[in-house]
Order: sequence, then structure tokens, then C-alpha cells
Amino acid sequence: MKMQKQRGIALVIGLVMLMILTIMGVSSMSNTTLQLKIARNTQEQNIAFQTALAGIDFAISNADLTNQDTPQAFNYVMPVSALTASGTTTYLGCTRVFGGSIDRAGSQNVFQTISTGLSPSGSRSVIVSAVGKPTPAACQN
Repeated sequence: MKMQKQRGIALVIGLVMLMILTIMGVSSMSNTTLQLKIARNTQEQNIAFQTALAGIDFAISNADLTNQDTPQAFNYVMPVSALTASGTTTYLGCTRVFGGSIDRAGSQNVFQTISTGLSPSGSRSVIVSAVGKPTPAACQN
């Protein structure tokens, strides 16, 4: 008579163990899905940042750094990936430079470039950068 009771308990214990293993499996799948979303978002943000950085490089190399009157808009399409960066380059003013060497001392015109990069999924990154162009004349400050 005792043997029949033990067979029923073994079935209940087996079902409880199976339920625990199922809950653990579903939980780990949810965690993995969340980690994949986080990794994808990080990758998209990095793509947007790199695109904005490429826009800064494009703006600095193609801007008219003698134009001090109006902001210069730019739109850069990356050749291979067709990602776009856009922004403006604006004259901020003239400043004196006191460098550590004779070559670096003097005046420079300072320009600010704001570049916005977009990833394919719509992630956006904005970078603000300043560049100075040496000028032969002293600042009028």
C-alpha cells in the first residue's frame, strides 16, 4: 500500500521540476531578447555618431573659412553607405593664440560646426566642434 502513494508523489515532483525548468527557459529567452535590443540600439547610435563625425570632417575641409557673414549649411552623403550628415558652420570671432612655440602664437578666426548624423533606423547624434584658422592680421579686440 505504501508503494502506490510513492508513485504519485514522484509524478508531482517531476511535473514541478518541469515547470521550474520551463520558467527558467522562458526567462532566459526574454533576457536574451532584451540584450539583443540593447546591442542593436548601441550599434545604431554608434553609426549615427560616426556619420556626424564624417560630417564635421566634410564641413571643415569644404567650408569657406573666409566667410564671416552668414552661416554655411552643408549636407554630406557618405559614399559607400549613403548615410547623411547635415549641419552648419558659423563664424564665432577672432582670438589671440598663445602657443608653446613661435609658430603657434598669433591670431585665428574661430568657426563652430554643428553636425547631425542619422542612422538607417533613425538614431540621431549631434556633434559641436570648433576650428581655428590662422589669420595674418591681428584680432581687432
